[in-house]
Amino acid sequence: MAFQCSFRSGPEHSGASARHRSRMFRRAAIGVALALATATVRAELLFVDGYERPLPPLMPLCPQAGPSQAAARIQRLDPNGSSYTEISGIALSRRQQVDGAPVLWLHNDSGGGRRFAAYSLSGQRLTSFRLDAPGIDATDWEDLALGPCGVRPGDCLYLANIGNNAARTDAPIGTLGRTELAIYRFDEPALAGAVDNQAIVSGVDVLRYRYGSGSPSLTADAEALFVDPTGDLAGGEAGDLYLVTKWNTAQASLRRVFAFPRALQGSGVAALPALDLPLGAIPGAGHTRADQSGNGGLLALGDYFGTRLYTRNRNQTVAQALAAGPCRSLPLPAGASEFQFEALGLSPAANELVEISECVSSGECDAPIHRTVLSD
Repeated sequence: MAFQCSFRSGPEHSGASARHRSRMFRRAAIGVALALATATVRAELLFVDGYERPLPPLMPLCPQAGPSQAAARIQRLDPNGSSYTEISGIALSRRQQVDGAPVLWLHNDSGGGRRFAAYSLSGQRLTSFRLDAPGIDATDWEDLALGPCGVRPGDCLYLANIGNNAARTDAPIGTLGRTELAIYRFDEPALAGAVDNQAIVSGVDVLRYRYGSGSPSLTADAEALFVDPTGDLAGGEAGDLYLVTKWNTAQASLRRVFAFPRALQGSGVAALPALDLPLGAIPGAGHTRADQSGNGGLLALGDYFGTRLYTRNRNQTVAQALAAGPCRSLPLPAGASEFQFEALGLSPAANELVEISECVSSGECDAPIHRTVLSD
């Protein structure tokens, strides 16, 4: 035994033991690293409706903006109805492409009927659709957004029947016009196999609302809608909606951003609360367009004078991101001949801003598609 003990404490056995311990330490370290990596991946994801969505960035950067380019124009003619000359809402698909670029969804302002269309970013109309489900009307469609469907997986389009001009144009201000409005949510149509002027007759959620707590008026006009695609770690949910009211300059103090939380959607006529934002967080009065990037980290709000960008990290609610104020203000695209801009969309990777205006200069035009590159 003494011999065995002496042998095991010798240099050769000590080296073997050291190598064994080293292997054990390496295996343990690898195990810990894998566990941490798995935990990190899980921490980067939110589980929504049974599938994963990425969280907003931890420290989003305010993007730089290059010069706006208008290399293409909307081919306005549609044999199924009125031409697309008064485009009021657009959204860029995150799942469908044509010619290597996202499909562009768009609709006309009031008077365009219950029609919307898919276009390429080169301006070609791909196909039109009719929203013919029960409970749908086209009183004043003002914006279009894309986001989670809420109760089912996949992306949905949100078509906003939220216009209410009488609230800001007729006296007494803020009392006239519609007191109940609606947003229509339905699965993003698949272009593969679709026929032109195809009717959507079912599967449309009618999300009714009125303006509730914190509203300075009974009624309000609105033209800007966006959908939170990811939620956050501070209480926001994927599928929460936000509306920005529109007022004339003299009524700027009435401007509010209203939240339409996912929990209230579809439960009768929801009373929407106004966000508690500091004065100056949302400059201007006549907001006409909005969008939020697919990763939830960038918001864009626009009026007749330009577009403002806001960053949002994963620990911020949308309200907190807006309260921090814009990180960058962009002018209207240079050289634009149609100045009533009412539609914008952010590309899926948040590396491009797309803006289209109504045709106010001539009444009938092929509106240019203005594209601005965004980079860190």
